[in-house]
Amino acid sequence: MKRIFINDIPVLFKNLDNSKLKVENYDTLIDGSSGIIHTKLRARVLIYDALPDSIDSLLKIMTEKKLKKTYSVTFTLKNKKEVIKYLKKKFKVIKAAGGIVQNNENKILFIYRLGKLMKKAFITGVNGQDGSYLAEYLLELGYEVHGIV
Repeated sequence: MKRIFINDIPVLFKNLDNSKLKVENYDTLIDGSSGIIHTKLRARVLIYDALPDSIDSLLKIMTEKKLKKTYSVTFTLKNKKEVIKYLKKKFKVIKAAGGIVQNNENKILFIYRLGKLMKKAFITGVNGQDGSYLAEYLLELGYEVHGIV
């Protein structure tokens, strides 16, 4: 599990020592070791050194509230494997080919994608400031991006 989506917001988990990580690709930087306040989550968010309990509480808030000003959340973690293991224990993970999976109480469950599905995006106005940033960001997430000017 490298990435999950909560209310259509991608949440990524990366190692703290990730050399490919560029701070300039984020609009909001938060020190996660001192707790995470969801009202500070604006645009592309990087939360570094977050504690598992803080991540868990933020993910629960994200499932309950629609964070309209948040485009993505990336966590950098010292012990990525341990945190992922901890989070998987907190949520029921369902293996599915895609789509939304709900339980009997109509709660949306995490989805584990079988195989590698290429996500595609089509951007109008790709040469504008917003369009070019969006294209760059989606490419970084592994999307196949197409656009018109």
